[in-house]
Parts: sequence; C-alpha cells; structure tokens
Amino acid sequence: MNCSEFKELIVDYLTKKALDLNTKKEFEEHYFECDDCFNDLELTSVTIGVIHSEGIDKIFQFSTEERITVIKEKAKSLVERIKALISDTSLPCRCYGFETARSHAHKENTYNINESIVINITAPQERDGYLTIIHYDKAFNLRLIFPTNSCDTTLVKSGVEKEFGINLTGPIGKQYVKVIWTASELLNPKDVRFKNTDELILDIGRFLDALEIQEENNWMEEVLKYEVI
Repeated sequence: MNCSEFKELIVDYLTKKALDLNTKKEFEEHYFECDDCFNDLELTSVTIGVIHSEGIDKIFQFSTEERITVIKEKAKSLVERIKALISDTSLPCRCYGFETARSHAHKENTYNINESIVINITAPQERDGYLTIIHYDKAFNLRLIFPTNSCDTTLVKSGVEKEFGINLTGPIGKQYVKVIWTASELLNPKDVRFKNTDELILDIGRFLDALEIQEENNWMEEVLKYEVI
C-alpha cells in the first residue's frame, strides 16, 4: 500500500467502516512503517475527536495551547494503555537505591527527589529479545528510560542481566516503571524522535499499537512501583 492509498482510507479506518481483512492488514503495516502517514492518522484521529465533542467550528479555532492540551491528553491515554498491559508471564526485575544515598528512616521503595535507583532485569532464558522501559507518574508524565538515543541497542541475549540507572525527579508521589520484553523489535531506536516530546509520544503510541497485536508468548512485562518523597 502506498501513501496515497493509505490516506484515502484513514477516515474509513478511524470511523470503523468495513475494510476487508487484507486491506486492514496492509493499512496497519503501512502506518507502522511510515512516519508521515502515522502522523496523518494521529492528526485525523484528534480532529475527529474534536468534531465529535466540540463541533467542526472548533477545528478552526485550535490555538497552540489547545494543541498542547491535545498532546497531554494523548500522553494520558498512552499511560492508561501502558497500565493495562499485563502479560501471562512476569519479567524478572527489581529496583533498588544506592545504599550510600539511602536514609535508614525511609520506608521500602521510597526515595528522595534527585536520588538514584537501579533497575535490574533478567532476560528470559529461552530466547533473545528486545527491551523497552517506560516511566510514568500520577500526573501522566511519560518518558522513555530505555532506549534513550538512536545509538542504543535494545537487543538482549537470553538469560542476560541488565541494569539501568534512573535519577528520580518530581512530582512527589507514586511513580512507575514498566519494563517490557518483546521477541521482535517493535521500537527501533533509529526511528524514535527523542528530541521532540510531541513526536516521542507518537512513537510510544506506535510501539503500543504493535505490542497490542502480539501473541502472548512473544512479550512479557513487569511494573516497578516506588514513591518519591
């Protein structure tokens, strides 16, 4: 499917009009691979949502602040999807603080702002795979812990232990790290737009789209919970 054919089908796809299985499959494969068409799909989705809730005139009144609000709502939606991801098998992982920075008065899994913690992950024994680590909090702030740049290699060999350091920031309260292992590479660091927050959120969305159609035995996850005080 080329870009012109894709764009003709965007509205039909988003409004759930009947597409035959082959066309739907080609459509979804195309937007996983084409950044421009994926962005067109996201923009059309937002536009349809605004028309439904506010009326068509609202589209022509979109300010920069309103576009920022749309992005924040998109981040909130992604966080809800991330929270809903529960695999049949848990991925072995844990987090802990650097002991020299810990106060003995702290409760377990509580840390100060600017304190550092370590995430320890053991890859599945059966086969190689790929790691993605996403951080989120109660305010729906969203960021990638890994990968962090286009040069990162997300491939992990079977049975290997990996460690990642995180410097904790606000807001104060409960925070979460979702660690995801996949049998195939669903998030290629070379395709991620790390320097642009809006585009990074779209890339995370694309990753979730791909993850949600994987067979259960091709991915696993674990969520690590801690509190910043």
